[in-house]
Amino acid sequence: MKKLKRFLLKIAKESQSLALNYREEFLLNKNVKTKKDDSIVTEADISISKYLQSNIKAYMKKNKEEDYIYLDEELTSNSSLSIIDNSEYTWIIDPIDGTLNYACGLNTYAISISLFKKGKPYAAIIMLPSRNEIYMSIKDKFYFYDLTFNRNRNFAYKHAKITEQTKNNFYIFSSFFFTKNNKIDRGALITSRSSVINGLTTIDGSSLASIERVCIWDNAAIFVLAKSVGIKFFNLETGKEIKKFKSKYFENSDIKRWFWKFETILIKKKNLSLVKNLIKRNK
Repeated sequence: MKKLKRFLLKIAKESQSLALNYREEFLLNKNVKTKKDDSIVTEADISISKYLQSNIKAYMKKNKEEDYIYLDEELTSNSSLSIIDNSEYTWIIDPIDGTLNYACGLNTYAISISLFKKGKPYAAIIMLPSRNEIYMSIKDKFYFYDLTFNRNRNFAYKHAKITEQTKNNFYIFSSFFFTKNNKIDRGALITSRSSVINGLTTIDGSSLASIERVCIWDNAAIFVLAKSVGIKFFNLETGKEIKKFKSKYFENSDIKRWFWKFETILIKKKNLSLVKNLIKRNK
């Protein structure tokens, strides 16, 4: 575990340097491309992807772990869905989650790296480059690093609580207004335009829940981190807990491959029924 921890910290910090260095150049030249799904990609996305792919390949070879797959938003997004069901290890990477924020000069973006073993959460690290913070989990042990003040401390996790005073005034984060047929009649639905940042607000107790329907790499690391602090992933419609990633959960079309087939909600189990009651579905 120590070896994996050192490796994750190393590649997260190197990726941070790439993101910050490319950003200075990008804000001057505004060199951006548009993908098939109309989302944008920058040189930083591609460079971080290539760096991570190369280093993860070397790490796995050195540790004689050849049965793995590498799934990355920018480099391997067209991979067959079945690979996630058949490999011992699965690395899932989002080089920059919140690329639009990154491109606009905002600080609400993240580098997301996660590792699954037989489809189940194993390890993850999230680097917030502009905030100089790291969130990490390995085998359900949670770590938080504030690099600005060189502090490695236990994460003071306190989940949002619902009381008579707060039940009409709380926050739910979502990258989008998850479907046009869903309405929340109490509380506030807000977004950071980054699935990772949204998820972290639920993990650190700033929000009651995070509701998304995005791609696998957008919330894979959040899935791992949440498990280590007792927060769970559910299918919003059915209320069924998601304990591992399976190919049947994802779309398989050219444009939407690896896109969740349903809305997911990140929340404490005891609060799930409350939120479902607040969401009105127009039939």
